[in-house]
Amino acid sequence: MVELAHWETIDKVLGLEMEKGRMKVMNRVRELLLDKSRMQDVGANMGEMYEIATGKCIAGGAELGIGEAEDERSDLVAAKLSMAFYEDVVKKLGDVKV
Repeated sequence: MVELAHWETIDKVLGLEMEKGRMKVMNRVRELLLDKSRMQDVGANMGEMYEIATGKCIAGGAELGIGEAEDERSDLVAAKLSMAFYEDVVKKLGDVKV
């Protein structure tokens, strides 16, 4: 979603060189994407509802009502996550007017 907001690949949005230390870089991508100013950039390009939905997708877990101790592979937690994703992301994006 961040790539769509900027029309660039994530490495270009974040100014990262993906070939050098790929695993080290990948571990920081989520943290960098959730930076307040980066999320505001997404909102500036795509609107507030898109910004909020994008933040929830990147943050996952707690933002979608799933606790740290919950196993996302269990059927019950997966169903809870799916419903939260639908309510907090899909439906909200459906309300976006262009």
